Amino acid sequence: ARIALERRKFLKTADVAVRRQATWSSLAHDMTAEFRSLCAEE
Repeated sequence: ARIALERRKFLKTADVAVRRQATWSSLAHDMTAEFRSLCAEE
C-alpha cells in the first residue's frame, strides 16, 4: 500500500509541475506577443 501512496504522491507532484510549466509557457507566449506588437507600433 505504501508504494501506491508514494506513486500517487509522485504523480500529483508531476501533474502540478506540468501544469505550472504550461502556465508559464502560455504566460511567456502572451508577453512575447504583447512585446512584438509594441515593437511593431514603433
